[in-house]
Amino acid sequence: MNRKNINLGDYIKKRYLQLGFESLDQLANRIGVSRTTLHNWTKNTTDIKVHNLIRLARAIQVHPVEVLRLVTREVISYPVFDHPVTRFDDSGFIDETVPDNTVVGSGAVFEKIWIIQNIGSIPWVGRRLICQDDCEQLYVLREGGYVPFRSCMLIPNTSNLYIPDTRPGETVELSVRFTASVMPGRAISIWQMVNDRGEICFPKKPGIWCQVVITGFM
Repeated sequence: MNRKNINLGDYIKKRYLQLGFESLDQLANRIGVSRTTLHNWTKNTTDIKVHNLIRLARAIQVHPVEVLRLVTREVISYPVFDHPVTRFDDSGFIDETVPDNTVVGSGAVFEKIWIIQNIGSIPWVGRRLICQDDCEQLYVLREGGYVPFRSCMLIPNTSNLYIPDTRPGETVELSVRFTASVMPGRAISIWQMVNDRGEICFPKKPGIWCQVVITGFM
């Protein structure tokens, strides 16, 4: 096991090799930009517009938040395997409540449910779902004085969720209760499965997430 913290250029190169692209030109064509533009993105991330981040993420088949974290240099080093737990260990997303971009009110409390399936060939034993968000305690000036709030826009009731033992082919329902921030905006909380040693089971996958739009009025 080691700790990895890579920049956007390294990540793009790693992903296009994993996906079988023969060259950076081929990846650029998939995104719909020139090779020079793609090369510039890897050197100067401030030039990338949001809509291009989404196009890039789609081309390298990851969630846009993964790319956004690299661009904003908010990448946290998490322990991962040099190789996955086993090539026969895999998970599949089945269903969820509170779909992406659901509108919720500021300060709202709601429950997010994911249903995932063990599509590998080994049982999941002693596994947990871990929140990957990096939050700070901040204060915002409101009527009546300063109000404390977390820099994360979604606050889960737990950051460490036990996963019941799940045999191959079985599905499991996992739920977390979230409190929306008092600040309006788009919010996302990302979660990864870890084994009984705290190592991320599927480091090449973006994990699962809850993404909502917080509004001051409902």
